[in-house]
Amino acid sequence: MSYNISAFNIKKIEDLKIPLLDAIRTLKDVSIKLTGENITISAELVKSFDCSGHLDNNNIITITEIDFGGEGSGNSWELLIKMLKKTTGKLSAIVVWEGGDSLGKLSVVNGVITETEVDL
Repeated sequence: MSYNISAFNIKKIEDLKIPLLDAIRTLKDVSIKLTGENITISAELVKSFDCSGHLDNNNIITITEIDFGGEGSGNSWELLIKMLKKTTGKLSAIVVWEGGDSLGKLSVVNGVITETEVDL
């Protein structure tokens, strides 16, 4: 049984972009929903893993929302990190592991990942 994520709360997302092919290749088994220029990519390995945003004419996704957590999320955390390493822009999020057993801050700046534990 994996140690899962109970909540993934985005605090700041600024011009976070990823090429569509990089997102698909990284996440592997995905479902894609495209409505006009709005796109949602869902990874099949995690109960709750949706990456939503806008797709431009150059097949670049500007990510506006990431929903990550639930069953399978602990085992798939490295997939999310691998995907975020391919991004440009900024992301800051608070990660709640197993209902508050531990808290972490995830920062991404142009694909550089920083994870820090948060003490309360």
